[in-house]
Amino acid sequence: MEVEGDDRVYKEEASEIRDRELGREIYLTAHIHMVTPCRLSPPCKYCSISSSILRIRRLRETLTNEELVKNVKRAEKKREITSITLVGGSDIKGQDDLLIDVLKKVRNVTDIDVSIDVGAPISIETLRILKEEGVTAIYSSIETVNRQVFNDAKPGDSLDLRIKLLHDASSAGIPVGTIIMNGLGSESDVMKSIDFMQQFRNVKYLYISTFNPVRGTPWENRKAASINGSLRYIAYARHKLRKAHIGLADVEAEGSSVAGMVYQELSVGGGNTLAGMLVYKTIRKDYVDNLLRLEKMGYEIVRRESSTPR
Repeated sequence: MEVEGDDRVYKEEASEIRDRELGREIYLTAHIHMVTPCRLSPPCKYCSISSSILRIRRLRETLTNEELVKNVKRAEKKREITSITLVGGSDIKGQDDLLIDVLKKVRNVTDIDVSIDVGAPISIETLRILKEEGVTAIYSSIETVNRQVFNDAKPGDSLDLRIKLLHDASSAGIPVGTIIMNGLGSESDVMKSIDFMQQFRNVKYLYISTFNPVRGTPWENRKAASINGSLRYIAYARHKLRKAHIGLADVEAEGSSVAGMVYQELSVGGGNTLAGMLVYKTIRKDYVDNLLRLEKMGYEIVRRESSTPR
């Protein structure tokens, strides 16, 4: 990656930009998977849904209504969790009715801030309903703007529909988010994908995922991308999108290394929304207590003033 001047200085400048634009307050969100089924056919070549191993595929099975409500309540009880991100699978035919039903079930439990990440399409009418229900951001994860690379990795998906959702949500006055994958295409492709997001005036979230091969998938033998590379892309993104919340997506860290990994993100301009909890069908990870260590590193974990159950 070509940057102006010394790489270390570039990262330090990115961190300084974050401090000026967003401060050092940290917001924790709970990512709850999967609230809608993935009906892409064929599924993405890197995704666990395409694995031949049942145990791995089950990770992304859709939650039952009872499981959804239970996990929302569990996240809502923690004052350090200030928002919930509802993550689901995509259907290029749309699944708006199901999405609205999921949101209603969440709203029956809590009025905590909610973001939606279920892929495209979502109709203009449904976007208006989501906005009225207080949805604070709509994700449309483009992964890459290189069409050839996108079509190869995601043969059942549509880049055009994902881009349209970004435009539609932005036009509806809803902040947008996206995920870009380090490991899809070239270094230039990743940077162009970050640059692409500059056209949207209300980018709230931009996350960099790091390709890591999943056993049993068509891409199980592909080389993993570098976390260090992803950290450099975070610094690049901070220079380009100064007010966005930027960070690493889908990076597994265990024990005391969680706060250490997050501190690396913050040191290169990441922040200020981090995953405090990850929920899947068969796995639940709670990082809140570990992330409280950041308060000894000069950051403040924001807490909700009071519980907001309904």
